Parts: sequence; structure tokens; C-alpha cells
Amino acid sequence: MIMSVVAIGIVALLAWLWSTRGFYSGLINLICTVIAGAIAFGLHESVAYMLLASAPVSGFFDFIEFAAWSIALAGTFAVSLAVLRGITEAVLRANVKLNDLVNIVGGGVTGLLSGVIVSGITVLSLGFLRVDSDFLGYQNVSIQPSGALERTGGLWVPTDSWTAALYSHMSGAALASPTPMRELHPHFADQASALRITFGRGKARNTIRPDQAEVKKYYTVGADGKVALADLLNDSLAKALGQSAQKYTTLEGDQPAQGSRIDGFVINFKSAAKEKSGRVVLGQSQLRLVGETTGGESIAIHPIALVSQADASAPISGRWRFDDGQGLFIGSVGGGAEWPVAAEFVVPQGFVPKALYIRNVRYAVPEKPVVYATVEARDMAIASGSLTAAGGASIDVASLDESRATTVRGNNNGYTGVNLGRQLGFVLQDGMQGGLEINENRNIIDGVQSFDPKAVRGNRGIDRQLAIERFALTEDTAIVQIDVSLTVGNELSLLGPAAQAALSESSATSAPTLIDANGQAYRAVGYIFEDTNELKIRFTPSRTIASLDELSSDLVMLSRSAPDKKLTLVFRVSRGVKIDRFAIGKHVVAIYRPSISIDANQQR
Repeated sequence: MIMSVVAIGIVALLAWLWSTRGFYSGLINLICTVIAGAIAFGLHESVAYMLLASAPVSGFFDFIEFAAWSIALAGTFAVSLAVLRGITEAVLRANVKLNDLVNIVGGGVTGLLSGVIVSGITVLSLGFLRVDSDFLGYQNVSIQPSGALERTGGLWVPTDSWTAALYSHMSGAALASPTPMRELHPHFADQASALRITFGRGKARNTIRPDQAEVKKYYTVGADGKVALADLLNDSLAKALGQSAQKYTTLEGDQPAQGSRIDGFVINFKSAAKEKSGRVVLGQSQLRLVGETTGGESIAIHPIALVSQADASAPISGRWRFDDGQGLFIGSVGGGAEWPVAAEFVVPQGFVPKALYIRNVRYAVPEKPVVYATVEARDMAIASGSLTAAGGASIDVASLDESRATTVRGNNNGYTGVNLGRQLGFVLQDGMQGGLEINENRNIIDGVQSFDPKAVRGNRGIDRQLAIERFALTEDTAIVQIDVSLTVGNELSLLGPAAQAALSESSATSAPTLIDANGQAYRAVGYIFEDTNELKIRFTPSRTIASLDELSSDLVMLSRSAPDKKLTLVFRVSRGVKIDRFAIGKHVVAIYRPSISIDANQQR
């Protein structure tokens, strides 16, 4: 309701304003507004990518990442309009004298048209913010009882849809380009509303950076059109459980046609795409497949199901249908560095996919699909793990260099340099944690902060209700701390031969990594660093340590000339797995024998 009032208010205000300034001035302003809108819609995607690439990952300005699409559209429009108005004011200094009636009516009409565009772009820009799905009563797309997304509601006066439709039409006509808006952004007004349907009602991420995901595979099911629609909307597991076919409808509320097929895309999410909880959480509204029908119409389609790892401790996949009317969100499991997931879309025969949007970032579609003739064939690929390479086995163990590795034998005292637990080893006081974010149990969930080591180590008698002494976990993860200081022995240190070999090749690809028996990789999510002057804690599950360069830039590197420095890397791994290697890049530092079993009892 409020957004509708805002939209109408902008139109009314500009119509009145230009009716007082005259037809000629209103006409010049309208021309500038139309051109500025074309510039904004044409450049907003590129501007958003630049903002996403340059936005800081932490600190005061980290909000730029989650407002990038809003800033790109509104900012480009505002700057373009200001420049155009400045030029016209400088060039066209004289006014044209018309009678009062023409000035009032003509100015009002041109102001009204300008107001529609300004209102539409304002509403669309605000809609891209990281807010709740019904932000100010503005929601063009909603989840139906069947679980499908449909186009509903909207503004009382739909200036957003009118504006988007105007520039969509112009992109294929007077302002035609090789990549027209009408082909790549059909129903542009739906995009913002869909993106706002997130886990936690606006609290989860509404965008990613382009390098935080990649499309790995394209496959089809029933490409020949011979699979019955009821079978296409089901799977073997659902049938075994006695479930009926999924009740899926398009954005327009229509049933898919007989002869439709499934287009599936395997997406690999990088660790930087995670929430602060350490998981990637994905809903159907945040994925959009755009393509062209046989009739030449461009349409946007949201997925009916996701395929992803079902168990954190094993590379076993499951298929999750979007048939929950309350909204279903699928999260990555465990602590793997990456999350491969397949998104499946029901598309009409003859449909040609043009682009896959992941949280509004456009990715190219692979040219040749893998063809599964039947649903059963697809289900066998899911069961075997071959569809998505479930588990995120991003490390080819056979390719690792173990020539400098040290075998660490476990005994009753554990493993040298390994701490299986989430205890900090010291106590911080609630209220003095600075940049560390804590939960209701006073466990650290995110942040970076330095302390005076003497003050921290000297903490005594802190009330248990004020003590901060653990890292936070999810129910399927565990903390493993690896001491890489010189005190654990040169071979296991970051100053040892394996780590130095990694640094000699490329410090930018030297990520500290734990590897389990399934080949799944776990990047460090933080560290505890201490020397005589500083005790520094970093715990950032949504921003893993990608290389030793990050440690160097954080000023927490070790030195042979200062052997008192201590550095412990913190990893969050999946419960139930067995850790058998610690590596820096492709160079193995330690091989654990027997493999380290990770279970809940170790996490006090």
C-alpha cells in the first residue's frame, strides 16, 4: 500500500510541477527523462557488476554489495538525467511563449509521462534492496499454495510494469541492440519482487558476485517430448513414497503443456557465496532461466526442484521439490568449500535457453546438454552422484603433491597440532568483543577483532553469563583447529617445506585446506593469532581464507626470527567425515593416520 502511494505521489508531484513550468520546458524534460531511462536500463547491469566487484566484504560500506542493483539502476538514471538536463539548460537558454492553457495542459501531460518513468524506476530500484518480500506492500510475485511462483498483486497504478514494458519494447525497436532488454529481461518488474523472497524474510543474501558461482553443466530430461507431463513432474523417490506429481504452474498461472521437457543446470557455488551461518541457502525465486519459445517470445521460468547433497558425511544426492506453499529453501550441508547443486526447470518444447540468472547475476548457458531420455535415467544419475558430483569433491587427491608431507600418527593424546573442539582456549567478556558478532549463547558467529593478549590471558573470574569462549556451529558441522606455528615442528608449520613449496609457486593459490576421505575440501574459516603485542581472532564462515596472501594482508604471518608467534587455523568441517590430509594449495603438509574421525562428542 505504502509503495503504491509513493508511486502515485511521484507522478502527481511531477505532473503538477511541470504544469507550472510550461509545455516547452516539460517536453524538454520528458525527452531527457526518456533518454536517461534508456541509459539506466542499458547500463545498470554493467554498473551493478562493477559495484559488486569493488564492494568491500566487511566494514561500514559492505552494504553496497546488497544494494548494488538498486544503486546501479537509480544512480545511473539520476546521473544521466542530471547531465542531460545540464546540457539542455546550457544549450537551450530561451523559452517558447505559449498561451496559459497550452502551458498548463501540455506541461501537465509531459510531467505526467515523466512522472510515470521516474516513479517506475524509483519503485524498481527500491525493490532490489535487501528487504522483506512485501516491502512497503510492494510484491509482484508470490508463492502459491502449490509452491509455484506466480505473478500477483502489484501497484495500484503499475508505473513499474509500464516503465519496464516501455523500455523492453524500445530495446527491440528504436533503441535496438545485440542484447536487447526484451530478450534478456522479460517482465523486468518481476525480478526485484522475486529476489526479495529469501530465507529469513529479507535477512538472507539477495545477490552474489559473479565469481561466486559458475554453471558447470546443462542437461535435459524428455527432450523428445514423449515423457508424460505427470511423469516429468515426479521422480523415483517421490513415487516410492507414494507422492503424486508436483502441481506446477507458470508465472502466469498456467499449467505446463504436454510435451514439455526439463532443462537442468548444475551450479557450483563457491565458499564466498555463503551466509554468515556458513551455508548457501537457495530458494526458487533466486534462480531464473530466460529463453525464447518457438513463437519468438522471450519468457522467464523459475525452477521446480533442486538436486543437492543430502548428507554432510557422504556424497549422496537428493532431489527437493518446490511444492511447499510456505516457501521452501534448500541449504548446503556440512562445511564443504563448495556446493554443487542442480536446478531443474520445466520448459515448453522448442524453448531455447539464453541465460541463467543466479540471484540476478547473468551466466551463460553451456551449448550442448547432456541428454537423459527418461526421468528414471535422470534419477539414476542423481542416486550415483554423477549428476552434480555431490559432496563438492573439488580436490583430486591423486593430483596432490605428497613428496614433502609428514605422516602424523594419532594416539590417546590425539594428533600433533590438531585440536578437535570449538573452544578458544581463553575467555572474552561479553560487551568487550568489538567486531566479533555473537549469538544468544555468546558463541562467535562472525567477525574480526584484535585484543591485548595480556588483558585476555589475564581474565579471571568472569561471570559465566558474560563469558565468550566458543565458536558457533550448525548441527551438521564441527570445528577443527590446526596449529601451524613453529612450535608444532617445522614440517607441520607454514614455514615448513610443503607450505614454502606452495608459496614458491603462487601464494595466491595457496589455500589452507583440510581434505576428507571422500575428497571433499574444507577451507579455513578463520584463525587465532598471537604474539607479544596482539591476540587476533578471525571467524568468517561466509568468507573463507582463499590463500596465504590473505594471512599476509591480515598481518598474521609467521617468522623464523620471531618463534614466539602462534597461529592456529580454524576450519568448519562436516560431522561424520574422516579427515586424512592437511594441504596448502596442492602441496600436502600432513597425512593423518588413522584418519581423524569427526563427531559431535568432540564439540563441547
